[in-house]
Amino acid sequence: MDDIFQFATTYESTTSSAFLHDWHAVTTDHEVVEKMDTAYFDRLISLDPPIPTDPHNNVDIAQTFVQHLFYPGRFSTEDLEMALTDYLSQPGRQLDAQLSAPSPTLSGRFVSVVGCDLEMSIDAQTGAPVIDAFREAMKRDWLSIWARVRDLDKHSRYPLASTEVDGHVLVHTRTGLSAYITEDACGMVDRSGDSEDGQVIIELPESSFSNAYPQLEAEVRRSAVTISTAGSYIVERLDGQESSDGSGTVLEDLMDHIDLTLAFSETEPIESRCEALWDDMIEPYFGEEDQLALRRVISNTSSERDALSHTLDLLASEHTAMDDNMDTSSDRIFSGSGNALLTSSIASTIQGRYALARKVLLVALYHLTDSGTDGNGDDGEEFDQVISIVNRAFCIYQRYRVLRWLCEQTGEEGRIRTKASKTPKHRNEGEENAMQKRNGSSAQDGLEGDGTDPSYSLLHSLRAAQGISAPTSGFSLLYDASQAHLDKLNLVDSELVEIEPRDQDIVLAYSVLKDGHADTARRMTELYPLSSGTAYIRGRALVETGAFDESVDYLKQAANGCRGKCRFSILA
Repeated sequence: MDDIFQFATTYESTTSSAFLHDWHAVTTDHEVVEKMDTAYFDRLISLDPPIPTDPHNNVDIAQTFVQHLFYPGRFSTEDLEMALTDYLSQPGRQLDAQLSAPSPTLSGRFVSVVGCDLEMSIDAQTGAPVIDAFREAMKRDWLSIWARVRDLDKHSRYPLASTEVDGHVLVHTRTGLSAYITEDACGMVDRSGDSEDGQVIIELPESSFSNAYPQLEAEVRRSAVTISTAGSYIVERLDGQESSDGSGTVLEDLMDHIDLTLAFSETEPIESRCEALWDDMIEPYFGEEDQLALRRVISNTSSERDALSHTLDLLASEHTAMDDNMDTSSDRIFSGSGNALLTSSIASTIQGRYALARKVLLVALYHLTDSGTDGNGDDGEEFDQVISIVNRAFCIYQRYRVLRWLCEQTGEEGRIRTKASKTPKHRNEGEENAMQKRNGSSAQDGLEGDGTDPSYSLLHSLRAAQGISAPTSGFSLLYDASQAHLDKLNLVDSELVEIEPRDQDIVLAYSVLKDGHADTARRMTELYPLSSGTAYIRGRALVETGAFDESVDYLKQAANGCRGKCRFSILA
């Protein structure tokens, strides 16, 4: 039982149990995956090669599908291996050369095998290769793999039996374990805003939430659900319209722009930036009728500003364990399968909070442009309050964006990824940053790595290395442990009022570096404005990846920023 549930050992144990290493598919993005059909991939992949002068270089197709197939926690290793086996067993496949020298990683085996027996035809009149037909055939091969993996995943999640451990039910499936995980309060508020249940949630008596969500008192609940509903309206309207260049949706372009600007120190006043953001990227697609509909939604609260403030407080508050009297003196820790379940709970919580933080930011932008204040005369104090709320919305959104980005990273280093000519556009939540272009490799490198299989998530690896004591009692063991982990990170709290990284942000980036993921740590620092702390982590990461000349500049910046201070005592 100890080898199965892994409450006393870590993933570094010498035992050969598969439960110690594999990331189990326990996340819940089934609705997102269902939307990833043929039309979805047609929008991501064009019929033109990534490098026009090299028609035989079509690695962007493999890259796109591998990033979807190996998205952390989405599919189990067993399902992926079985789908590849089924592909190999198809009649007429000529794969002897590829099978004789298999890649050390599962993702590499996919790349070396899928579509390798296709031949590019030559136009009889021009003598030029018929690229579009070849790329279409390769897409069909990958789509068949994708469809097979999705089908296997549905069957593998079917419950076979259940086990009770310390009063908590674990469900056995074909490829792993599942467990009931209490929904985070912010996740519940976010989901309520996406459905017609929001008003029902608002009208329920306070006693309905006193046990599970004591922080959702009546006024906070009304404010948060209303803001979530308003944010859902903006998201739906912007996500349903194509951007001006046709490369994605308006929402995608907007959030990409916001994410990019948050990575740099801004000298322009926030009100000017927000006004330009609304006028240039939102208002052309959000007409007067939409604004009237949005005002009707927000009218459910007595004060839009207070509603935004209450919702930001909910996102920034510590979500302590539901049972304050629970015993946490146990020396047992989550790891192995228990760690996988805990990692899933943490990732699910972060996803819900990120979605709500994005909604709050969009509503705050609307509130700023609709408030009619300009900082002059009698409106000065009111204007300062609005700006404070908008600034705080940006800060909280940015931190949850960093956490969500962290959840989307695998344990495979970025330097062994293929370098594409253009980053594919995401279409659904959960794909935004996992589809980023990787630096430091050539196109012919493919997606093969150094023997590290990305079938586990980076968050899983970090969690196994840290180890959180398992409570012996409580409302929900996994919920309480995941809340304790996020509170320990402390990236978002009531004191967060600036985009620039704080000590907590540097410590988290350093933990990624210390766990052996240097390139990921470097890319994580690029999500923040450059500071002495991020310069230090980036410099150290560049040293680890062999970019010594580039690292010197960042380490000098770190030293200059720390002169006369003890900024890095926390990393000792």
